[in-house]
Amino acid sequence: MRERAPFTDHWVRRLDDASGVEGDWYPREQALGGFAEALLRIAGELYLPFLAANADAFAKGLERVEINVWGLPYALAPFKYQVKCLQQLREKFAALDAGERAALKPVLERTGCWAILVGG
Repeated sequence: MRERAPFTDHWVRRLDDASGVEGDWYPREQALGGFAEALLRIAGELYLPFLAANADAFAKGLERVEINVWGLPYALAPFKYQVKCLQQLREKFAALDAGERAALKPVLERTGCWAILVGG
């Protein structure tokens, strides 16, 4: 990373210990726009569908997870760790109060994250 993305490396090193970072959070509408929404879109199109397919394959005892993402086939053995990841994401999302979930719903629906996070 130092060679190919030195600024990213520097940022990661600085943020590794963010204990001295202070300040106000951006309002939700501003924080969830732009890059945050772009990252959520990647999660909604790629990562969360993979986690859901993995959990389904693991529950059925299948030897392979097979999923198409962005028009490309992807296949591997299901992993218990990814089942745990999806479960924790869903539990933490469910633990938000109803008002917070409702406020997040529009961006999570636009990005394809909502249905998987609520278990749909």
